Amino acid sequence: GVYTIQPEGASTPFKVLCDMRTDGGWTVIQSRDRSRRRPLDFERCWQEYKQGFGDLTGDHWLGLEHISGLTSQPGLRAELLVDLLDTDNHTLEAHYDNFHVDKEDQFYQLTLGRYSGNAGDAFRGLGHTDNQEGCGFSTLDRDHDRCSPCVDGARTFASCSHDLSGAGWWYSDCGRA
Repeated sequence: GVYTIQPEGASTPFKVLCDMRTDGGWTVIQSRDRSRRRPLDFERCWQEYKQGFGDLTGDHWLGLEHISGLTSQPGLRAELLVDLLDTDNHTLEAHYDNFHVDKEDQFYQLTLGRYSGNAGDAFRGLGHTDNQEGCGFSTLDRDHDRCSPCVDGARTFASCSHDLSGAGWWYSDCGRA
């Protein structure tokens, strides 16, 4: 359900979607269902990713400010659970026992703990160039990926966000997650 919360350090309360069916409850920071008739466009600028967008009961992004605040609570350790549904309707899961997103002045840098699950550790990928740990968040108008220029075979492009549908994310060298 949708709840109004005000974590320590937040200047105002805000609404979040809580998944109370999975392992005691999780705050949903992103929901994206491309099978919807009219899926939400995630091609957005920095300010929109900072504040959040969409409908909490449908496709949405909670907002980097809220995610940073939730993962920075004194004395608490946040975890990340990524639930995926493949094309055959099989559920895949990636769990990280620690999840932290820094403040904006650090470009919302991503920190992750130990991985477990059956989806594969896409955030850390197969090698150094795929590892998104420690990356800043990138959008169409703010590039913090680790490649300049980015190269994929014979293709060269300005940034991962531009090449990958314009969606914001913690890109390394256009990593797998």
